Amino acid sequence: MLKKLIVCSISLHLVFACSNAEKVAENQHAEQHTEASNANGKASAPDYEQAYSKFLEFVAQKQLLPGYQDFHSELSNTLANVQSGCADMALNTQELAQLQDHWRAAMNHWQSVNWFKMGPVAAESRHSRIQYWPDGNQAVKRGVEKLLLSKTPVLDSLANQNVGAQGLPALEVLLFEPAVYSANPADKYCEVVQAIVSNLNQMATEVVAEWQKPNGFAAAFMQGQEPYSGTKDAMEELLSNWFEHFILLKDNKMTYPLGISAPGIPQLAESPFADHSMQNLRVNLAASAALINENEAHNLVAILENAGKTALAQQIKQQWLAVASAAASLPVSFTALLDDDAERAQLLKVKEEISNLQQLLAEDMTKSLQLTIGFNALDGD
Repeated sequence: MLKKLIVCSISLHLVFACSNAEKVAENQHAEQHTEASNANGKASAPDYEQAYSKFLEFVAQKQLLPGYQDFHSELSNTLANVQSGCADMALNTQELAQLQDHWRAAMNHWQSVNWFKMGPVAAESRHSRIQYWPDGNQAVKRGVEKLLLSKTPVLDSLANQNVGAQGLPALEVLLFEPAVYSANPADKYCEVVQAIVSNLNQMATEVVAEWQKPNGFAAAFMQGQEPYSGTKDAMEELLSNWFEHFILLKDNKMTYPLGISAPGIPQLAESPFADHSMQNLRVNLAASAALINENEAHNLVAILENAGKTALAQQIKQQWLAVASAAASLPVSFTALLDDDAERAQLLKVKEEISNLQQLLAEDMTKSLQLTIGFNALDGD
């Protein structure tokens, strides 16, 4: 699933490179003529309900559910490894390195779906419990310290602890901060790591089970049933989630860590201890690429093209190419980027291109598809 998303984002470079301004202009003229005809009563306005339903089904069955399943599978493997490594209540450096690899894989899978805050992942505060970030009050650090200092077993009570102590950021601190690994008793360290992984695995298990439940959220979501008033309502909420994630990506993941000048503010990055913030960004962009122009008949570009909005579809394709091209030259290490003026400037270029893409999607596309999006989702600054 994740490899498919990343291959998709790379492939779009080749697909979109053949687009040109002359073709867009021709399509715009044709669309303007069609819209004028519609206004004069010569043609009926398109009915988008079926397109909405097909897109919701595409997102649910080919993007979200596989992403949750991959996340759950990786956490199950992680739990098995931590249980094996902690059988003697101590993790050696090789076992720690293996768990670090599991964390990276689990975070990648999570980043492919974490833009979506509806349904089972939103119930019981699971989204925040899986990843409490941004963390302006250091809830993660305080939560981890509290667990390590606890004189009683933490496994049974962890789900009721501060959300900062429960998820991937807390596990990142434990696995990637050398002082935390070396300064705490090995048995307590193992207990806390195992408790957090078990808690994450339990939440992932519940999310997948609820998604697969007959007549559950997935069915209601795809068909626009209660709690939605129709497929248009479900579509609008999905897009609002996605557009708000663009804002999080631009502001919290990019601008705030940059600070005013080098070396920036590394501790504000999303995954600073593992230096995994850049990979998070890449996976986020690959997930967005899948929604825009996945090799599938019901993506957003296909909906626009089928509705005769070919000029706008081409503009969106071209703008995604601009995003992907700007992001392609970013380094692997976000920490290194923060201390390099040229790479800092390149990150700002990526942000600018994402803003342009967001504006096309949240304003032009939604208007063309007769959708209404909340104010926050339209913030293109």
